[in-house]
Amino acid sequence: MQFTTNWKVALQDFVSPGLGKVNAAASASTRSIADLRKEVAAYGRLRSSVKDPLQLAKLNQQLDQAKSKLRELQALGIGPQTFGGQLRAGIGQGLQSIPGVGGFLSGAASAGPVAAGVLAAGAGVVKATSMALDFETALGKINTTALLSRRERKALGSELLALSAQSTTGPIETANAYEKIISATGDYKLSLDILRASLKGAEAGFADVNTVADAVTNTINSFGASKTNATEVLNVLLGTKRAGKGEFNDIAANIATVAANAKNANASLFEMGGAFATLTSAGFGAEESAVRLSGIYREIVNPKTVEAFDRLNVKIFDQRGKFRGLVAVTADLKKALAGFNDQQRAAALSGLGLESRAAAGLNTLVESYARLKNSVSEVTTS
Repeated sequence: MQFTTNWKVALQDFVSPGLGKVNAAASASTRSIADLRKEVAAYGRLRSSVKDPLQLAKLNQQLDQAKSKLRELQALGIGPQTFGGQLRAGIGQGLQSIPGVGGFLSGAASAGPVAAGVLAAGAGVVKATSMALDFETALGKINTTALLSRRERKALGSELLALSAQSTTGPIETANAYEKIISATGDYKLSLDILRASLKGAEAGFADVNTVADAVTNTINSFGASKTNATEVLNVLLGTKRAGKGEFNDIAANIATVAANAKNANASLFEMGGAFATLTSAGFGAEESAVRLSGIYREIVNPKTVEAFDRLNVKIFDQRGKFRGLVAVTADLKKALAGFNDQQRAAALSGLGLESRAAAGLNTLVESYARLKNSVSEVTTS
């Protein structure tokens, strides 16, 4: 009895305020557990029929992610199996009577004979309580920026748990990703849109959700929320992956570093993705492609560079003073340098006043003009 009383008092004082909020949020995701179990079963059946090693590796990764999510959601109390029987048999109904704890633990999965009830229940309580407190801590960090009311915070917790249950990203990681996004945007609704897109992108590209979220957030901040949106940016990232080479995680981690200079040049988001894909297709890694493309956008609109291009009869801006875009500029540049060998063309581009890596990147785009044109078109229609 003393054991039960001590647990009750300790959890009542320390856990109840946080879990009371999480309890309501957790219930929003309960229905997703059945779908996740079906997904695990489907992956398991499909695995036996897959022969291609690459497809099998991806399938195994998806299966592991689904199983991991299932375990985490169950530990958080999102699942149909009840912990109530073990609690009552092991340590009595004291814990169940604690506001916020009983409902939260009622979905936590457990197994084992009643004789092991105390130990099983104690371990489950510690794990579920720890995860719940971590989730509540993440909500608290979010609220330092969002400044939500109690009702809004409760609704956000439900939304984050529901989004997590629909993806391969755990609840706490989902909440932490949202906190990073809203810290950068300061916009509650925009941050949710970015999070939704980032979770989908992470799942589609086998990437880290924080990496995708950073890419989407930074790109939107660079181009402006009035000019693009999270879904469009995600489609560009995925289109860039399809049109080029390299891992999606690497592309997402680097392409956003180009966005500010691309926006300053008044380039389109789609062209940026297509040009990035062209450079990766030419054999440059994602980081090097980002450095070269960012340099091109930064320097090609420099007044001295514009004058140098004019001497080759290549116009950077149209009659309205608007950037013509890399597809149009490289097409004219290709004509102007027709008959030049590789060494002569590289020397001519360096003579335009471009920094060496920017000049080398532009040379690649000129050499790969057809691919550039096709890549921009592919990314635009993604």
